[in-house]
Amino acid sequence: MGPRRKGNLGLAVLGIVSGACLAAQAPGVRMPYGTKLDPLQMGRRRLALHGPAAVAFLFVANLTDLEGRCADKFFGGPGRLCTLRELIVGVKAGGGVIGLNRNPGQDSYYQYKLTLIGQDCLILATPRRAGLPAFAFIGNPKFGGDFYYIAAGEDLRHGEKISGEGYSGPGFKR
Repeated sequence: MGPRRKGNLGLAVLGIVSGACLAAQAPGVRMPYGTKLDPLQMGRRRLALHGPAAVAFLFVANLTDLEGRCADKFFGGPGRLCTLRELIVGVKAGGGVIGLNRNPGQDSYYQYKLTLIGQDCLILATPRRAGLPAFAFIGNPKFGGDFYYIAAGEDLRHGEKISGEGYSGPGFKR
């Protein structure tokens, strides 16, 4: 094999390996079509989220909304908080099914945890990779609670309270 063919073969192998690495890094979850996240308000500062961070915050916001529906019998919920597994599978309720339309476990950038504490809960999205922020909701999803933005890592002591948030579109809710 001549030197020119070896060079072309090396470039081909490099291209295949690079393509495989990019495919392995592709996110399993994208922002739902037609959903737009409003910038987060933290005091006087506004922060627009994009990419994996936007997906993570939307999951936390949607889980909070769904927990509020689960806890409220008036809106067809079972009258208690639901586990993350129940929200992934779907909880049959008076008004249909309460749940997510995507499994947050498929997110290659974040991992999600839902801890139930009496009538309160902790919903946490922590990055699997350095350089991404974490998000949390702490409180009673039916009556109110607080969202937090943690710029680096999952240490809630360094979280900034989010004073304004919102989105338009379907989100990850059924």
